[in-house]
Amino acid sequence: MDGLQIQMESIFPSIQKFTPKITPFSVYEIFQYEGEPMDGKSHEDIQPNSLTTWLNNPASHYDQQNGTATVFLQILRLDREPDNSLPIGEDLFKEIFSSHGLDPFILYLVAHESHGRYHSRSASGQQAHCIESFYVNSVSAMLLWSFNTASQETFAIIIPRSSNSVDKINEIYDKFLNTLGQQKALVKYPWFLHLVSVIEQVLWLDTVLGFELKHIRHIEQRTRHGSWNSTENPPSLPELTWISEKIGFTNAALANASRQADLMLNLLTVEGLAPSEQDSDRWKINTDPNQSEEEKAKEAAILLRTQITIRKGDISYLQKRAENQSSVIFSLISQKDTEANLEIAKSAKTDSSAMKIIAVMTMLFLPGTFFATLFAVPTLRWDQNPVVSDRFWVYLVFTLPSTLLILILYKGWKNVIVYGLGLDKLGKIYHEWSQKRGSAFKF
Repeated sequence: MDGLQIQMESIFPSIQKFTPKITPFSVYEIFQYEGEPMDGKSHEDIQPNSLTTWLNNPASHYDQQNGTATVFLQILRLDREPDNSLPIGEDLFKEIFSSHGLDPFILYLVAHESHGRYHSRSASGQQAHCIESFYVNSVSAMLLWSFNTASQETFAIIIPRSSNSVDKINEIYDKFLNTLGQQKALVKYPWFLHLVSVIEQVLWLDTVLGFELKHIRHIEQRTRHGSWNSTENPPSLPELTWISEKIGFTNAALANASRQADLMLNLLTVEGLAPSEQDSDRWKINTDPNQSEEEKAKEAAILLRTQITIRKGDISYLQKRAENQSSVIFSLISQKDTEANLEIAKSAKTDSSAMKIIAVMTMLFLPGTFFATLFAVPTLRWDQNPVVSDRFWVYLVFTLPSTLLILILYKGWKNVIVYGLGLDKLGKIYHEWSQKRGSAFKF
């Protein structure tokens, strides 16, 4: 174990959480009796305290009356808890991990849920007698396994995701086991789980692209910017907002699909599945019924590679359509906003006209009202001579200072508002300056 592996293994406990499980574990096995075809069996009742013994002695729990059974594959299922912890004791997990020769670097990948694949071979010597470690993390599940090149036995741990946007956790696991059963004749090869993972992801990819194509067609029909005509009314602003969210989800789904397609092509480059560069007919399908299982697997890999390449073209095509709809939706929303602003402007104009009429009417009646009020003042005696009383100055003493006071208060209040806004702006400038000045002294 080199220094990097030691460092990664030491980091693992500080990142990955564990929740010891009290319920039974599930293990799926592919086994074979001598002279009989491969078979698969799922064990659902393995208690935590007997898990290590069960995994280390796989042939002991098969009926010996039929002969000695050789278990070529064991898959332990671990479902992550809602807090992302693994449902197993930390010591038990490490014991199982190390007893099957898995590369400690994979612990770091598991803790960080790193996307992609990893492969290493133990440094014990010759390839014919070593342990190979593999790691694959896709949209459906995390899979880590070791392959003993001498005994051709595989031990794997599968950590299915809670959902892959198509299936829930149990459906993901059941479909994976179904594909295992279909391909179990290839279980003696180290790349067996690579092939199973690719087949599962190709099926997932076909389903996702079918969903997203349906969504894009519906959006094109509603926006009327596409090859799909609609007799429905144009979408309202709330519906456009909802469509905008949907096209955002579609863009994200297509980006994820593209990522998974790249991973699948990467998995098919593994030794044993990749076509030989020297073979000029490496893309040609051989229909010879007497092919070996390995040759059949290579033929399957060619078909899968072709399918994935076609799907990558479909993804690019759908992404362009989705991006076009994103632009259309943005333009339609802007148009709806403009129409709404025009309506507001019209309403404001109508309100302004009404206020203008009120102001004009007020101006017309204001002089008459003023003089009527003034002439009704008791200090003006219209039936006497002189008309203006010697106490008329009292009216002026109260009126003129009050008018002046109101003007001063108005001006003062206006200055307070402006000055307050200025203080807020000055405070923001000072805050930004102090942050920049403070960061300049940080090392």
